[in-house]
Amino acid sequence: MKIAFASGKGGTGKSTIARTFANYIAKDKHVSLIDADVEEPNQLLFFKASTTEASKPVSLPIPVIDNDICSKCGACVKFCNYNALSLNKKGVTVFPELCHACGGCSMVCPINCISETPHEIGETTLAHNKNISLIQGKLAIGSSHATPLIEELLKRAPQNKTTIIDSPPGSACSLMAVANAVDAIVLVAEPTPFGLANLETVVDVCEELELLFGVVINRCNMGNTCVLDFCQKHDIEILAEIPWYYDVASSCQPISQLESHFNTQNNPMQKLAEAVSKWEAEC
Repeated sequence: MKIAFASGKGGTGKSTIARTFANYIAKDKHVSLIDADVEEPNQLLFFKASTTEASKPVSLPIPVIDNDICSKCGACVKFCNYNALSLNKKGVTVFPELCHACGGCSMVCPINCISETPHEIGETTLAHNKNISLIQGKLAIGSSHATPLIEELLKRAPQNKTTIIDSPPGSACSLMAVANAVDAIVLVAEPTPFGLANLETVVDVCEELELLFGVVINRCNMGNTCVLDFCQKHDIEILAEIPWYYDVASSCQPISQLESHFNTQNNPMQKLAEAVSKWEAEC
């Protein structure tokens, strides 16, 4: 089963909770952990890897115009909805950072003067420890192609029975790339008016895609009850509530420190695991 941990905004604790949950369930089985927050990946910083493979580049096919034979008809420029091509006196200029690699320009060229060349947009890195395989995507500096990088990252991920995906924050295209590939989503929210406003947007996404989802309230001993009230009003399952621990935030060792606060009677990771088991039965 593929489970994404998502949030409507950054800083809710999504990555820490995804990593802690993966570590918790990996005591009994092998788990894949995917860091799909490609613009700000951080899972490798906290992952005690026994082996790390060399990073592999991810590229998109970008058009190359042979302006020596180009007739300057402008068909390719008119076709491109992303303004990645510009017609001038010398021929056609390509802007790789705007190109979405659809290949349409080469299809409409009447004299076949357009070829393609790889344009690197980022890289993926695979690391392993005893029971977790972590693959992380990292967007190249200056690149805006987060979505195709995430899609390639998901293809390269090790295939295990359980896959945990640390999604990009927000509810835009990057999240959609993840949401279209998973069976369920855990929404991590903080109990503040701002946290609620952003939670509502990702709830809309989950409902529109008819995905299984529930909410984890992080730092539940801070803020107010707005997120709890919203979930109760809309019959959204609260999967777990996790208090704020100052020593966890200051230690930079979230897995070991966070788990040390959980007792066997009221362990939010156990509650999450039980919810995932129910989801697996429904899929």
